[in-house]
Amino acid sequence: MQDTEGIRYRYEALYPHLDEKARRLFAAAEARTVGWGEIKLVCEITGIARSTIGRGLDELDGKTESLGEGRVRRRGGGRKLETEKQPSLLGALESLVAPATRGDPERPLPWVSKSYRHLANGLRELGFSVSHQLVGRLLDRLGYTLQANVKRREGTHHPDRDGQFEHINGRVTDFLAAGQPVISVDTKKKELVGDFKNGGREWRPQGKPEEVNVHDFADKKLGKVAPYGGSNGARVRLWKVELQKLASELGLEIMVCYLPPGTSKWNRIEHRLFSFISQNWRGKPLRTLATIVNLIGATTTNTGLKVYCDVDHNAYPKGVAVSDDEMTALNIRRAEFHGQWNYSFLPA
Repeated sequence: MQDTEGIRYRYEALYPHLDEKARRLFAAAEARTVGWGEIKLVCEITGIARSTIGRGLDELDGKTESLGEGRVRRRGGGRKLETEKQPSLLGALESLVAPATRGDPERPLPWVSKSYRHLANGLRELGFSVSHQLVGRLLDRLGYTLQANVKRREGTHHPDRDGQFEHINGRVTDFLAAGQPVISVDTKKKELVGDFKNGGREWRPQGKPEEVNVHDFADKKLGKVAPYGGSNGARVRLWKVELQKLASELGLEIMVCYLPPGTSKWNRIEHRLFSFISQNWRGKPLRTLATIVNLIGATTTNTGLKVYCDVDHNAYPKGVAVSDDEMTALNIRRAEFHGQWNYSFLPA
């Protein structure tokens, strides 16, 4: 009686632990015990080729020479590598994915995503016989991996960039030593209020994610919020006019120093405040003003950060124009070093 199920069970149980030679010998041994029609039956159960089982039987009978220690097939045996059958395959693949070829209209795949399937199609158009699985293995062999963009290039910078940082550091040190406040100011993007997706992940019961709107169209009733203030660029006229009003109202001199162009990401408020606010409200929809205020106000760090947040209910009209006469009337004292970046407002 042929033990069909027994052979199948033993093969499936042992398969993960057998190399090519061991599988060949296992199939041959099972075929030997079956008797009549042995090779055909074992071939159907295991999927191992009849010729391979036949070689296994010869090995069991000692009819073949030793393969040598550690070898599972004779030298030169097995299927040839595709790169041996198609010697120019690797070079062709690399020409499709090499970063230096991006945007070259003469290349086969200049404007499509470089997925395995697109690359395989591109190689087939060049006359190669490949599958997308083979493309994946070859890319790994070439040392390619999927990588995201990395922001590192800052472009050209102002020749006095370092000097401006030193100037700011000197002023900050002087003010703090004198017991005077130093305020870091920056502006961030507006945030949608309502049931909208907020980046990041939050702990939730498995299979029960927070449901939000599919589209990020602003709610006309709830609108948007600017959690971190208004425009404060060195060229913004209204910012200067309002600072002059504040200096006159308080009767204090207000010194202003700007970070050099293109270096706003180095503003300390970015790393000491904004990043922690983003961490605290990650994955939480900003459904109401109260939600936003509470999330910002609850932001803390182990080093002692405390955040105070409130809603500014004042109305600020858009498109306010500041005349040349208003700019001339500003009581500004400019520093000798880059007065366009460093100046003080004196009470008028």
